[in-house]
Amino acid sequence: MENIMLQDARKEQIKIVDFGLSNIYDREDPLKTHCGSPEYAAPELFVVGKKYGPEVDLWSLGVVLYGMMTGRLPFLSPCDEQTSSDEHRRRLMAQINRGLTALQVKNMSTMSNDGRNLINRLLTPVPHKRITIQELCHHPWIACKLRNVSRIGTEVDLDLTDHKAIITEISKMTHLDRNMIEMEIIRRKYGEIGGMYNIKYESVVRNEHSP
Repeated sequence: MENIMLQDARKEQIKIVDFGLSNIYDREDPLKTHCGSPEYAAPELFVVGKKYGPEVDLWSLGVVLYGMMTGRLPFLSPCDEQTSSDEHRRRLMAQINRGLTALQVKNMSTMSNDGRNLINRLLTPVPHKRITIQELCHHPWIACKLRNVSRIGTEVDLDLTDHKAIITEISKMTHLDRNMIEMEIIRRKYGEIGGMYNIKYESVVRNEHSP
């Protein structure tokens, strides 16, 4: 959680830092090194010799999202003088392998159904049953946030029909999925895709408000 930075005063730009233990994933050669903070580690990372891929990052996203929504991490084993490091690790691994229990469900009771569903699908202990990044992009909770996000322009709000028309036009030009375009505009409002949106946005506004 400490490695996710909110870059600007409006907290609209997110930067991920500390890539000391990062690696490049190759589908033909899955990773097998256990590294990173145990509290964010997927269950399969504790299995000696087991290879893994992007599914472990989806688990970590679930831990981050749970922490953002509840103010606490889902899996913790408090340290004290009576507990050895090996026992602390064993207890933490047991929690992670169980996944979400009644305690976490209670902590999520104030969330929306879609929010709880997304965290449940991210924090699924069985890797092949865990939500994929493609499914994540189309999940109702994500789609809802994209629909409700503030538009790029600040002076005039576009009609939803105009907004969709611009997204469709950019999708045809770039051959990118509509949801990916929406997410890219949010991530970098002045990037390449965001710039394309801004140009189209200004054109529509001028036409709608021309005498």
